[in-house]
Amino acid sequence: DEGLGAVKRYEMAAESSHNDALMSLGRIFEFGELGLEVDFPKAVQWYERAADQGIVEAGARLGSFFLHGRKGVPKNLQEALRWNTWAAEEGSAEG
Repeated sequence: DEGLGAVKRYEMAAESSHNDALMSLGRIFEFGELGLEVDFPKAVQWYERAADQGIVEAGARLGSFFLHGRKGVPKNLQEALRWNTWAAEEGSAEG
């Protein structure tokens, strides 16, 4: 399957801490890109790794996930505040 092959390539790049790959994997699972099913918990995992690398957009996405809750990702206002505050302090317009 073409989508799974692309995900494997992104995962290999992400293991080397390629920031673009970390964000791409988050988006793939958040939006169901490349013909794959939406998987919010996987999206959160990839965004957390990206945020750990200092990617502000990832922190803003995490803040949104936790603020609203999504299937498989429970609403958590404390985590939403933490991620949105971090993203805003780092200069995100979304945070």
